[in-house]
Formats: sequence, structure tokens, C-alpha cells
Amino acid sequence: YGPALEGVAVACECYDNPVCKAEAFAAARTVMREVPWVMVSGLAGYTPADEIRTRRIRENVILVGDQTNAAQVGRGLMAPRVAVAAGKQANAALCLLLGADPCEATS
Repeated sequence: YGPALEGVAVACECYDNPVCKAEAFAAARTVMREVPWVMVSGLAGYTPADEIRTRRIRENVILVGDQTNAAQVGRGLMAPRVAVAAGKQANAALCLLLGADPCEATS
């Protein structure tokens, strides 16, 4: 996958545009199948930050977000929810690098 991505241990996706997100994910799953991929989705609005979760959606694919709140007119991305998601995404990447499970337990 080229010298720029050689040796990548974990990939983190941070696109706002769903088309870019899908294209990056498709490319990564084609050329970097063994590399864990940490994605974000569902960050818009001002609903409680506790709704943002870390979930495994496929082998080597972790999703951070509420999977519900997409950006739209009058309900854009708000800095506090983006910051929470970025922190959870960084934590998931760190867990993966250390061999720990980054996903939250479900009850």
C-alpha cells in the first residue's frame, strides 16, 4: 500500500463526508486488510455525550459514535461531541496497539 502507509499498525478514520468515509474504508479493506481500522460515525448534535460508544462492527473494524446522529442542517457537528469521539478513538487505537480489547462491554 505504498511507503506512506508501510508499517501502519492501526488506522483511524476521521472523515465528515460519507462518500470519502466509504471510499477510504473500501480502499483500506482492500490493501490493508490486516490493519485494524477505527472509524467514527454519529457525532452530530448536542445529545448526551454518553451516547457515544465504542463497538466492534467487524473483525479489525471498530466504530466510535452513536450510530444515529448524522450531520444535517440545524444539527451539525458540535465540538464537545467531536472531542469525546476523538478521545474514544485515540483510546481504541491505544488499546489495539497494546493488545487490549477497545470495545465497551454491553449489558
